[in-house]
Amino acid sequence: MLRKYHTRLSLAAQESSLSPISIFLILVTRCESWSLPFGVLLSIPVAVCAAEHARQCAAHNQEDFAAVIRTMQQMVRASSLPAI
Repeated sequence: MLRKYHTRLSLAAQESSLSPISIFLILVTRCESWSLPFGVLLSIPVAVCAAEHARQCAAHNQEDFAAVIRTMQQMVRASSLPAI
């Protein structure tokens, strides 16, 4: 049982290590250049990091907005002004 799991795991590791190489070779044939695919493949981690940063900034901005709304609600409750 353990042997069968180990062979499946090693097969998955082999496939995952071959996928970047095969993508690179496909890009080389499409672009007819050896240097352009490096830029394409290196832009993917940069794009993923930028998307994660944008997601974190959006979550932080939502928390700030919610804090402002809570503060305004507390101010309305504390005063005799009607709620908006």
